[in-house]
Amino acid sequence: MVQEWFANRIFTYIVLGMFAAGVLVKFLISIRYHVLIRASKRMGTSKNKLMRVLRLKFETCYKIKLGVNNVDTFVDKYVYRDRICGLRLYTWEMLSGEFDILCGLSAAIFALVGSFYKCGQDEILFTLSVGIAGSAILLAVDYFMNMKMKHAILRTNIKDYLENFLKARLESGEFSAELVEQYKKGYMGAAPQAQKANKEPRVQPVVAKRAETTRGKEKRKEQDEALKRREEKKRELKELIAADKQNGKQKAAESQEVQEKGRAFDRERRAKDEIAASSNVQKISPYSRNSAKPVEKKQESKPEINPEEAKVIEDILKEYLS
Repeated sequence: MVQEWFANRIFTYIVLGMFAAGVLVKFLISIRYHVLIRASKRMGTSKNKLMRVLRLKFETCYKIKLGVNNVDTFVDKYVYRDRICGLRLYTWEMLSGEFDILCGLSAAIFALVGSFYKCGQDEILFTLSVGIAGSAILLAVDYFMNMKMKHAILRTNIKDYLENFLKARLESGEFSAELVEQYKKGYMGAAPQAQKANKEPRVQPVVAKRAETTRGKEKRKEQDEALKRREEKKRELKELIAADKQNGKQKAAESQEVQEKGRAFDRERRAKDEIAASSNVQKISPYSRNSAKPVEKKQESKPEINPEEAKVIEDILKEYLS
């Protein structure tokens, strides 16, 4: 039976099947990394499922005052949870490495079996050479695709957005929307003029300054005025930013004072309610038919939470409290 399989090249087809499966797995992983890298470049507006989950988890951790201490671990955790055809990404990477080894190892085992059953030197060498060549090609494909570099690029893009943009926006809410718009209008309005002024070459005199034309003088005047306007706008923006920061600090102090007053008022009210409740209990006779009715507490209005955010908060609290 073994001799028939060698004669019909069945063992060779098995090795070639492992080779084809290894190539297919590598291309699937490469395509998935390419899609994720494209989505991570515009992570703030991306509709990719992994990017949306990362943004939502990160924002939720800061909303419930937990924060993210190690962003590297946070990113690796959810990147490797990404699935391709139902299997996680690290499972596909593990299969890719196993096919590299199995392609050459199976050919060596088949060659040993063929030599034991004396199936013919030509068939054994052909099967062994196919396995070794397939394993070498898989390693070369893995080297040229460079999965480790793609994984590093993906992590860098996600970390850059989370740490340099989203984290800064969540931690400091000092800049208002109006101030940002004013900054954009002021800077972007003055920048094109400065760029035009820089692009236009100055007409320098060749012989002496007396040879300058009125056109060159007017251009230099326009350039100087544009630079002055830009500096004035930058100065105004800096003053606006400083004033906005001071107002933010004052508002935070006022809100803290209001919270402290509210807490003191709540404590006084609770003390009065306890005194009133104890006096009512003493006045009620044990032989009276009418029993004291419990005071109905007003239900405080709770803020509405999106079901997706509620699920994310529940998962985070389970991981934090476990």
